[in-house]
Amino acid sequence: MIKEVYHPLFSEDLSLLASMMNKKRFNECLQQIDRAIDQVIRHPFKAAPLKYAPLTGYYKKKFFSVARPRRKQRPDLRLIYRFNPEENTIYFLAVGLRLAQRPQNPHDVYQRARKRNLIDWGE
Repeated sequence: MIKEVYHPLFSEDLSLLASMMNKKRFNECLQQIDRAIDQVIRHPFKAAPLKYAPLTGYYKKKFFSVARPRRKQRPDLRLIYRFNPEENTIYFLAVGLRLAQRPQNPHDVYQRARKRNLIDWGE
């Protein structure tokens, strides 16, 4: 059985998502997040590895915030995590919207994840 550990600020990610969506859409988004977490637990190495420091060693799971996305829509959510096979533990660092724009949006999931304390947590 794989152990799940969530970063202390993971709940803030959910609060931010709730503030950006109406209640119905947020509930659908929560279902999609639960589904993505289940997929990661079943196949922790299936997602793409992150290339740039300080998030090297972490993976990104891309997925949609809605159950039925429009055609040609790109996945708008990311789940950032690290798997430690020796401990059989998945460390979930962040979840949120991918907001790719210039200048970089402070609400982008990667911008928030880079600022998090990784020492003494999942390292």
